[in-house]
Amino acid sequence: LAPDVARQHNVQAMSALDLAKRLREASGAKLVAMTSGSQPSSLVTESLAVTVEPPRLSSIVDATGAGDAFLGGLVAGLHTENGIPTSEDGLRDLGVTANRLGAACCQVLGGVPTPASRETLKDLVESFHKRSTTSSPVEAFGTNASLESARKDSECVRHLLDTLKPQQVVDFCDIIERSENLLISGVGKSGHVGQRMANSLSSIGVNADFVHSTELLHGNLGKVNGPGAAVVFLSNSGTTQECMEAARHLVKKGVDVLSLTRSDDSPLATLSNGHINHGSTFHEEPAGGVPTSSIILQEVIVNCVVNEMISRLDFTAADFKQNHPGGALGKKLREST
Repeated sequence: LAPDVARQHNVQAMSALDLAKRLREASGAKLVAMTSGSQPSSLVTESLAVTVEPPRLSSIVDATGAGDAFLGGLVAGLHTENGIPTSEDGLRDLGVTANRLGAACCQVLGGVPTPASRETLKDLVESFHKRSTTSSPVEAFGTNASLESARKDSECVRHLLDTLKPQQVVDFCDIIERSENLLISGVGKSGHVGQRMANSLSSIGVNADFVHSTELLHGNLGKVNGPGAAVVFLSNSGTTQECMEAARHLVKKGVDVLSLTRSDDSPLATLSNGHINHGSTFHEEPAGGVPTSSIILQEVIVNCVVNEMISRLDFTAADFKQNHPGGALGKKLREST
């Protein structure tokens, strides 16, 4: 309950997830699912509680029937799963499917589906069914762990497609386009993604280099000074100490700070002139946090930035041939032009 609504009814304010928990406890229900428009849905069972971000729609035609569509997705998912999911991932999958069905309903006029929306709903339900009933995982991938990893990665990317804010990419690339000196920085696995980002941008004519965030703090802050310079930080959490410290010094120097993190509210995002939210993996990564799906999400955003810059620069295959004469790709470019 929002604070103003809580005061009006003289009750304690609480989050949607806490309210769903209270409703489940009071009713004794095995599952409570709450929707809240553009806000995350809450799903609570006797032992699990998750929130699920709704898809981000470019436009809403009509919200009539969206709640019923959500309920239909919930029922379809429960039928496919033969009951209430017993894992957080399963419960979150159920919420994702229900949210998508509700969102699909918002994209047509009235509660009656069109032929196109019927196909959308059919694809969504079949997608959920395939995730839940894939047979012979050992035969397909070798181990259950490898199949589960691929499933989680693909689900994270599908969720990113629903939640990515295109304007963030546009604003981010506006700063890159006007920068005369661009550095990419990070530590750990995010740093490796940063190196790839710098190399890919360089290959399309953007003046970009990678510098480890620790090295920035040990003298390489001198590589960038004032207007016309920009530094991109990659940090899944948005709290990486080396990135944060370097970013604070760069802000004082008047350098544009850009960041890729999993949250618009992360400390690094709040320091940045431009930020892209690649979203959460919404599942625990293996062995307590070995970066896996989070790296995939970073790579997807890097590709978004590279493709946006290719479009802005009118970069062609002939241009690429000049920058990449070596290897099998260079040979292919020479033969094709």
